[in-house]
Amino acid sequence: MAKDTSEVNSAYGAPGTFYNSECSVSTNQCTGPAGHAGAAYPSRATAATLDQSNLVVPSHELFHVMQDFYRFNGKPQYLVTEEVKDLSMRPVFREGGATFMALSSSVTDFAQYEEGATFYKNWAAKEFAADIKGLNSPDDVVSLLVKLERLDRSARLYGLGNYLHEWLIANHGLDKFISLTKKHNVGKEFNELFTETYGMSLKDAYTKAAPHILERIKA
Repeated sequence: MAKDTSEVNSAYGAPGTFYNSECSVSTNQCTGPAGHAGAAYPSRATAATLDQSNLVVPSHELFHVMQDFYRFNGKPQYLVTEEVKDLSMRPVFREGGATFMALSSSVTDFAQYEEGATFYKNWAAKEFAADIKGLNSPDDVVSLLVKLERLDRSARLYGLGNYLHEWLIANHGLDKFISLTKKHNVGKEFNELFTETYGMSLKDAYTKAAPHILERIKA
């Protein structure tokens, strides 16, 4: 693959958690868990050439590290299937939560937030045109969110999930969102935990948030 020296507006991010598998307590070499988030940028990129969606990639990945700390109860990670991960936190919440927190915590004004949010909306519309164009009623939104609950890692999650979190936090506050993030783990089904935290099921939340999500998608 040839190097593109003209590329100045892109980013690749990834979270990772690394553990010292062997250590000696007697020599005090146990370092414990350490979370890492990283982003790769073109060598010629600058803050002026990067759009908001690329500028917030480190914050997005850092929030994933925080999610994973709680998902595994603050203990060394162990191998679980993607299905188990999806049961502990639905993908639209994992990616949507990280997208909302990255955009809302990394920008200085609402226009910048909207620039980033619009990128994710357009990304979904480009990669999954049929799904996004098919959102013509709140019921359509609910159906798509239910469809994306398991084993999906697509571009649809970011924009839809961000708009879902806009509604969720505006109507139920940041404290409940933080509580849900801290309590979710691979040992408990996410719908059960969500219901305990918000007093409604995931399906109920999708239904109530759907008009807002639809308005944002169609705007």
